[in-house]
Amino acid sequence: MKMATRTIIGLCLVAAVGHATQIQQNMNATVSVVNGCSIQSVSNTAWSAIDGNFQAAATTSSGGVTVLCTESTPYSVGLNNGNNYNVTNSTRQMSDGASHVIAYGLYHDNALSLPWGDIGSGKELMATGSGSSQAATVYAQIPAGQTPVPAANFSDVVVVTLNF
Repeated sequence: MKMATRTIIGLCLVAAVGHATQIQQNMNATVSVVNGCSIQSVSNTAWSAIDGNFQAAATTSSGGVTVLCTESTPYSVGLNNGNNYNVTNSTRQMSDGASHVIAYGLYHDNALSLPWGDIGSGKELMATGSGSSQAATVYAQIPAGQTPVPAANFSDVVVVTLNF
């Protein structure tokens, strides 16, 4: 009799383990990706020393702006008119801090035919983010034939604006 009792108890335990109940429910992992952009770098536009008599041909230089935007995010990059803008002539100018100025232009293209303007001017750079760094060259020119200036250091500050 003892043997039969042990066998029945053993079968009951096996049966209970074999019929364990499982309950499952899904856990979702979610994230919202929003449009985002940042200016990664701005490289200055600088010219080699020039003749202040402006007898030579126009001289060119270049700088650049690198941005990073979320893939498929439309963005625009504007360059304001700078601190020394001449409203009468619609010209950016570098100043020596006194009364002397040198006119210059900033452009989208190497042919210097597409002036670069501020956001809302219709002359800003418009592009779409790729999810990777995107560099844009800023082409610059100091035109020949300007009023002579004395030897000095000339500069201007242009604000770069990224809109997205």
